[in-house]
Amino acid sequence: MPWTLNVSHRYPVSADALFQAVADLDQLDHVNRPLLQFDHLPSGPVRRGQVIEVAVSLFGLFPGAPYRMRISECDAQTRVISTVEEGFGVSRVDHRIEVQPAGAGAELIERLSFAAGWRGPVIWLWLHALFVVRHYRRLRFLRRSA
Repeated sequence: MPWTLNVSHRYPVSADALFQAVADLDQLDHVNRPLLQFDHLPSGPVRRGQVIEVAVSLFGLFPGAPYRMRISECDAQTRVISTVEEGFGVSRVDHRIEVQPAGAGAELIERLSFAAGWRGPVIWLWLHALFVVRHYRRLRFLRRSA
């Protein structure tokens, strides 16, 4: 049974600035720490067709587990990123990221659909918590860099 997680957060920056931050792999590393740590994560913006193979560790305490992200769409004009991911206990994740103008700022909308077997409810809760932490870390970063 596939699981779905829909998350949206608002930020006090332009949609273009938010998309730039979301598309940046250095920023991905920053907003995930300390909960998730990536080994072998490249630097810079993602690009369509890119395949990113990393090792992911919970809290940096456990050995890294293989994880692959394939960027199937990355469009700065429409501010959309789509990935197909696998690993770390999940057989497939379809992840769609959209950034839209919202009032004086921007809204980040993320939709994840994943297959994780019996681990689905635990992974759904973990992802929900991770996305809340990411939001606050990204918000702090964007406020500092504005």
